[in-house]
Amino acid sequence: RAETSHASAEDFAAVLQAVEAAAALPRLVWEETGAAEWEERIRDGSPYRLILPWDTELIWYPRFLSEEHATRLERQISEDVTMYHPTYLFQTPSGVTEERINRKGQARMCDDFTFRVQYTSKRDQKYEVLPLAPWSKSLL
Repeated sequence: RAETSHASAEDFAAVLQAVEAAAALPRLVWEETGAAEWEERIRDGSPYRLILPWDTELIWYPRFLSEEHATRLERQISEDVTMYHPTYLFQTPSGVTEERINRKGQARMCDDFTFRVQYTSKRDQKYEVLPLAPWSKSLL
């Protein structure tokens, strides 16, 4: 029990430190930045606090991982993680329902729960939820 509360205190301290560091980053606001400047800033290698539409905020850390580490993780993910491609249903103006498969694969990794696939016509379909692996925990 003492180990758990100690780890939680360390985790909390790390979170506070990360929040303070993120708050100190230069802000790049979508509505106030032209396309050319936005592109230049994103490619300049500096970290930013991106303020996006719809009350969305993103912390941008380029080169968060070394190229070697990123390549190793990419290889491990492609070999070990099953990607799902949900089907989206759209109604055309003629009234016909059109199905489109999302080309971007999705995977769920979580130690706590499973969930139903949001975009499917099969009501009982569930994603396989993989437990967090040591490499995925290290990214958190």
